[in-house]
Formats: sequence, structure tokens, C-alpha cells
Amino acid sequence: MKDYIDGKPYYGIGEMASIEKRVEFLEELKTKSKEQNVKKKCDDLLKEWANSALMFP
Repeated sequence: MKDYIDGKPYYGIGEMASIEKRVEFLEELKTKSKEQNVKKKCDDLLKEWANSALMFP
């Protein structure tokens, strides 16, 4: 949003930042969680986001 307000190109940048923050959250949740089902779900989502990250070089 800040890039848009400042008049800087923002297409794609927001998506990359969003994916990066989601991945960081999932990695931290995976390490801190004690429940195996949560860890497995985090692994599954991390794999999906790893594939999505390839779309935004």
C-alpha cells in the first residue's frame, strides 16, 4: 500500500511480500507447535507456498 501511495511500481511486490510473511509464520508455527497434526498441516502448506513462490521470481 505504501508503494502505491508513494507512486512506486507495486504490482507483484505485494504478492511476494505476502507469500514471504506467510511462509515465515508457517515455519515458526511448525517449530513451536507441539501437536503433530499442526506440524503436518504446516508442512503441507509450506510445500504449496514453495510452489507458488516460483511464480514470483
